[in-house]
Amino acid sequence: AGRSRGNTYRSEAVRLASPSPWMWLGFDLGLGPWADQPLSRWQEAFVPMRLADGLREARNSEGRPLVQAEQELLPQRLAAEPGEHDRTWWPWLLTGLVLAGLVFAARRHRRMLGGIALPFWLFCGVAGVLLAYLWGASEHRAAWANRNLLLLNPLALALLPGAWQLLRGRLPGRAFGWLLWTLAAIAALSLPLHWLSLQAQFNMQWIVLLLPVHLALALVLGRRGLATTAR
Repeated sequence: AGRSRGNTYRSEAVRLASPSPWMWLGFDLGLGPWADQPLSRWQEAFVPMRLADGLREARNSEGRPLVQAEQELLPQRLAAEPGEHDRTWWPWLLTGLVLAGLVFAARRHRRMLGGIALPFWLFCGVAGVLLAYLWGASEHRAAWANRNLLLLNPLALALLPGAWQLLRGRLPGRAFGWLLWTLAAIAALSLPLHWLSLQAQFNMQWIVLLLPVHLALALVLGRRGLATTAR
């Protein structure tokens, strides 16, 4: 099968889909830890160019190259596949901190907080329902046990009435604060699980993007300080 070069189903899917942001973001968000296992040279041959590279390097029993010559039969009409590049998480962290800063900047304005929180919780809830479906009701093994569910929790949908109340300049109900802190605590579990897990999932970028926003919303909209915010 050949030794691994460190490529994974996630890295290959994200790389090949990178010209379409919505596609590679969807792959990256929807794939679980199974997709982060290193691929052997044989396994990565599902990508045509990886297969071609492997055949170029192959040798027969006498040590001669398996491929003696190459000939192009049809011209390349599509753009060449994207090259490889390192993925860093610090831009995601900066974005998460900026979003958290916006929450703190709007802490004295209920309607502004509602305008920030409502789309965020709607995204988390809808994405969480989709991830839960892929894990519990589909045969897509690569999407099972996705730890992004800690960050994109379907429970966020239960916060939408509270966000609507904030948009109207009103205070949410009593259970709002408890649910908000529960959601933030569950999201915070993603960090130690990422460090301590035996089967790693490459999702640090999503943790540093979404966790600061969860924590900022919990701190600002907690029951202790919510009543003092202006309309």
